[in-house]
Amino acid sequence: MELNNNINFGKKLHSFYHGLRYDIYTIDNIKDFLETVKIWKGLRTKDGKFSIDNREVDYVKVDEIFESIMDDTLTPSIFEISECYDPKNKKISYRCWEGQHRWYALRKFYTEKHKKDISHLFTCHIYRNDNDENIKIKFTNRNKFTPVPIDSSFEPIVIKMKRVELVKNLVDYLKTEYEELRSTSNNPRKPNFNIDKLFTNLNDFIKENKLENVSFEYFQKKIINHNDQLKVFYEDKYKTEVRPLSVKKAFENNAFLFLLDDFTTSLII
Repeated sequence: MELNNNINFGKKLHSFYHGLRYDIYTIDNIKDFLETVKIWKGLRTKDGKFSIDNREVDYVKVDEIFESIMDDTLTPSIFEISECYDPKNKKISYRCWEGQHRWYALRKFYTEKHKKDISHLFTCHIYRNDNDENIKIKFTNRNKFTPVPIDSSFEPIVIKMKRVELVKNLVDYLKTEYEELRSTSNNPRKPNFNIDKLFTNLNDFIKENKLENVSFEYFQKKIINHNDQLKVFYEDKYKTEVRPLSVKKAFENNAFLFLLDDFTTSLII
């Protein structure tokens, strides 16, 4: 089936019809690109959730790419994107399955409203009339030739799924508990916190310590206890001293975890 061309973010440079049908586009309008192209999250499981065939986002890597964009050290690169048609909703979507860290770096660039011309840095392949099964095949084949950290590439999918589910539940708990302290800044003022960094810190802590089988309830209890211990620490520390504004706010919100750069580094499970 021939799909309509919904690409407005750049110019078509060439089309290929040998085996795979794909087009090469420039990326000239970042806003349109981000609105049109979303990250492919993997195949849906039977319960309707996404599997995690795609790699987890490493926000340190995103920041590194962003910095290399800003200091003109990033080499030009290509996004791999599939055009998919959903017959149920009768809609076309565009899914990026290679280049997600660059996608997030572009989102940061756009969100921070930088005026630098970077239209020369990125192009993309648009694979026409594609689907999730075909994406997975291409994604798997691509990553056979792309080195990744050994603990990531050889980690059983069931372990990844357990960890992602646990981290999601913990982040949902903390953001609900401390809703007023959420910040969109990458470097929020303490005790405010950034959801993306919180997710990354918890994920790394659970992964490094192999805590995927720890229950949410047990983890939650340990976090609450850690927060209580930090409260006692700050009460003792500022018995005779004037409390800084950050510490005052922590007492107002009972949120001592976020006075630390990463509370998981001192969390004992």
